[in-house]
Amino acid sequence: MNKYFIIPLVLLSIVANSAIAQSGFGETGSVWMGGGFSFSSSGENVDDRQNLMAIGPVLRFFPADRIFVGPRLNWTRASDDNSSSNRFGLGGDIGFGTPSGNGAFVYMRSGIQLDMYSSKYDSDYYNNSSSDQGYTIPVAAGVIIPIRGILAVQIEPGFQVKFLDGESMNVVSLSLGFAGLGDFSVISCMSNMVNYYL
Repeated sequence: MNKYFIIPLVLLSIVANSAIAQSGFGETGSVWMGGGFSFSSSGENVDDRQNLMAIGPVLRFFPADRIFVGPRLNWTRASDDNSSSNRFGLGGDIGFGTPSGNGAFVYMRSGIQLDMYSSKYDSDYYNNSSSDQGYTIPVAAGVIIPIRGILAVQIEPGFQVKFLDGESMNVVSLSLGFAGLGDFSVISCMSNMVNYYL
């Protein structure tokens, strides 16, 4: 593991010790729902705008205290005037999470995901489409920090290794979001704020 992943883990453990309230979330039978969504559009004219959209729902179950499992599903689309590309990911997550003594929920997760890529280029002079497959191994750690009543903030630094055509690419990310807390459930919504390609 490199310093870009270890430093946020240390910060998360410090923050977790200063959190407030506690619930039964993380015990057997708990459910974690939510996901992430992001959209960006850049360019000066309507004809040359570049659009990027990503959706990743989350559904995790706790079959035992502190252990969660769930499907991994996401879709990303990038497009401009002449081209578009899609990536659909399907896999599974497994993780460990525990409430801290002061009420924050600290977790770490990993898994594997099959990635299916498709791209299309279409212009007056040239048309082309292609598809490919690869896979991703994500590792992430995070903390859900209650701030008032049922409202909480969520911070999740992560590291991914993506494999495609015999090549690999490492990505360090930081996601931020909000969560609603129940006695044995959490609903969270996150947005990926930073992606750094190594």
